[in-house]
Amino acid sequence: MPATLQFHRDGVLQFQVRLSRSETVVGRGERCDVTLPEDHVSRTHFVVRRIGERYELVDRSRNGTFLNGEAVSEAALQAGDRISLPPWEIGLAEASATAPGETRVRDLVCPAPVVSTTAGTDSVLVAAGELVVRDGPAAGERYVIRKPEVRVGSDPGNDWVLTGDLAPRHFRVRLDGSRYSVAVEDPDEAVWLDGEPVQQETELATGTRLRAGRTELELQTRTHADPVRPLAAESFGEMVGRSPAMRTLFHRILRVAPHDVSVLALGETGTGKELVARAIHDHSRRASGPFVAVNCGAISAELVESELFGHVKGAFTGATADRAGAFREADGGTLFLDEVGDLALPTQVRFLRALETGTVRPVGADREVPVDVRIVAATHKQLADEVQGGRFREDLFFRLAVMTLMLPPLRERRDDIPLLARHFLQTQVVGRDLRLSGEAEARLRDHPWRGNVRALRNVIIRAALLTDGDTIEAAEIQFDPMPGEQPDPLLGMHPEELAGALEQAERDAIVHALAQNGGNKTATARDLGIAKSTLHAKLKKFGI
Repeated sequence: MPATLQFHRDGVLQFQVRLSRSETVVGRGERCDVTLPEDHVSRTHFVVRRIGERYELVDRSRNGTFLNGEAVSEAALQAGDRISLPPWEIGLAEASATAPGETRVRDLVCPAPVVSTTAGTDSVLVAAGELVVRDGPAAGERYVIRKPEVRVGSDPGNDWVLTGDLAPRHFRVRLDGSRYSVAVEDPDEAVWLDGEPVQQETELATGTRLRAGRTELELQTRTHADPVRPLAAESFGEMVGRSPAMRTLFHRILRVAPHDVSVLALGETGTGKELVARAIHDHSRRASGPFVAVNCGAISAELVESELFGHVKGAFTGATADRAGAFREADGGTLFLDEVGDLALPTQVRFLRALETGTVRPVGADREVPVDVRIVAATHKQLADEVQGGRFREDLFFRLAVMTLMLPPLRERRDDIPLLARHFLQTQVVGRDLRLSGEAEARLRDHPWRGNVRALRNVIIRAALLTDGDTIEAAEIQFDPMPGEQPDPLLGMHPEELAGALEQAERDAIVHALAQNGGNKTATARDLGIAKSTLHAKLKKFGI
């Protein structure tokens, strides 16, 4: 029998999950196998792989997963080991280990997750088909079918590893919509369906019994609630808004996310295009895979192909080691290409080929490498005009724009401004309970907001740092100067005090962003909207 993961919260065992599949995914995302809804938990935090009788822990958070007190990226996992994810502590227990009766071992019903709340309860969502071993050496084990094809056999590389007298790759079960079918993988082995040998791929109905060697299995179905929860009144993923334009955007994301098509997000700088890409990823079948973001406009023309497609050692001066590149890093997940309109035409040609063939050729390599990625692209440019002007390939434009999502600028959703401001006060200002006066809200609403949501966040953080009481007044709302404008005066503050306050504000913002990202400097620089080199310089300046 497989081992189990035991989930303790504040020292109390809440539930156990049997590691019955080749991979078990834990994180904050609703599509994970086990969802821990804590703000500091990454959407996909870690994966436990079952390889025969061995288990491996793989970090997917990019911030490090702590095993027995040490940060690891990948490590062997043994009985008694502890994974720290405060307030959770997760231990690996052997199959024979016992626990209090209230914490029964759960076999995962996926794609429905075990959702653990702060109260320690759990809920199981969505409909799923599962294979249950009725008789044989693995009697009682079960596997819930969450992917288009499930391979079953004794080899550790199978999706479901069943010991006993099964062949290394004995048979496969395929899911097509709501229909299941079975086929023999090894022509020298037999599979019997309700007493008849399976000669070719055959439909598998609910209640049907399979026999492979001494192992007898039955296909069952479990029907639960609709997996798509109703949209919250004022938010979706990390996006906040209740205006008609944002509600329309949220629903379109829900519509397109489950379908593995390319998406083009269009909107001004600062409207939240990366948040849209993350929401699409989190609500797709690829949610447990990697999400890789690349800003095409921030990469020099000489390095962009290496950044996207990778390179081999010695391909050019400075290529001292192989580099995977963004496409291969995102294999099995989603690749978000921001400012895709800035790609040069030669790179667009290679990009188009990668989309058409599902392969990439690293710079300097002599062969192509297969990749499986979903593309979400974004730009602030009018790509139709770029196509008309010959600066962007028409065939690539139509490849990317299978679904186009328009992000409204902040000035067209002014009713969302107080809501966004309160959101930033709660998430960006630590340890203080602040509110906006009516005059302050009016001042925010009346601003032209050329910098959109990103600029609003900066204004709110600045106002919070300049406020002594618990209410932000209109005079404390100071906007970033636009080209040709003079900055607003910070009333009542001496220039030396102002310089110190702004420097402290910058330091506090960096410290907070580092804490939010678990010390990951790449993610911190991205959230602050600065280059990683700039972040390093500021860390040195402030002695952080």
